[in-house]
Amino acid sequence: MKNILSAIIFLIIGICVNAQIRPEAFIGMLPGIPGNACVEKLAMRQQYLQQVDSLSELIKTEISRRNKIIKANEKNVQQQAMGNVAQQYGLSDKDMQNAKKGNKMTADEKKALADKMMQNSMNMSVDELKNVKKMSKDGKEAWAQAYSSEAMAAQAADPKKTQDNQLHDMDAYNLINLQKHVLDSLLAIEDKFGKQLAELDNDTTGLKMLRNIEKWQQERSSLMGVDYGQGPKMEALTGKIIAEKKAYCNKYSPRYSKMLTQYFDYTKSCMSACYRLEIISAQLTKLQTGVDMNIEPGQIGIGKVGDYLYRLKSIFKYNPLDGSDGEK
Repeated sequence: MKNILSAIIFLIIGICVNAQIRPEAFIGMLPGIPGNACVEKLAMRQQYLQQVDSLSELIKTEISRRNKIIKANEKNVQQQAMGNVAQQYGLSDKDMQNAKKGNKMTADEKKALADKMMQNSMNMSVDELKNVKKMSKDGKEAWAQAYSSEAMAAQAADPKKTQDNQLHDMDAYNLINLQKHVLDSLLAIEDKFGKQLAELDNDTTGLKMLRNIEKWQQERSSLMGVDYGQGPKMEALTGKIIAEKKAYCNKYSPRYSKMLTQYFDYTKSCMSACYRLEIISAQLTKLQTGVDMNIEPGQIGIGKVGDYLYRLKSIFKYNPLDGSDGEK
């Protein structure tokens, strides 16, 4: 407990001086999963959960600190992105000022801006595109052939620009696919855990045991205040309740602890994938907008540690031995 407290104090100092905090630091502070969630006294359980809550708050504080930095740089990033878009599509300062108006732009302003962007990027106007849609099938084929010939001529005239554009499109395509692959691999494991947890919660035997406990508690309550002589019946019901509570805890708490152990192993092992995902996202953003985000690494990983802590907070959810029925 003393070592964990020291680690928390050290981490708080790090956060206060805006030092970069990596998810591995939080992983090192995680409390171990209790060996037997059914034998822990209520006071010990509360102390354990307070420890989990304290670490959860530290993670929220760190994520909040990072988000504030991102928010502070938002305007500068937006200006850089707008400048790169203007350069890419040959837009003037006046064009960009109009674009900033968004939905407040008039129909003529929107059309003029779209025309300019299409002319500079595709050598085609909005009106020309509308006319193509009205053409017959033969007319569309003839137009497509003419447009293709014109595009090929432009490529031949500037092969370097053509090669750069092709590489740009290929890089973006590959990065998007890679991003999806990494995300899907992480979500597949998390979805599997979620399904296992749902199966545990909805286990028919466990639900029946909980109903038994509730039924016997109600029966015992109905005997209170009744004529003398109900003591033995109430004691018998209390014994059944406590025995059922213990049986329920011993049956389901170890299964949940095993799931948590597997999820903890996943949380540790997924850090490299989380860093990779951040790199891919940054590369994709730079490719699409020309802006280098320079975001502190580790935010996704810290979020994963927070997800694990959320699950860990339920470590005693299958332990109904709360002392309300006289159990010790």
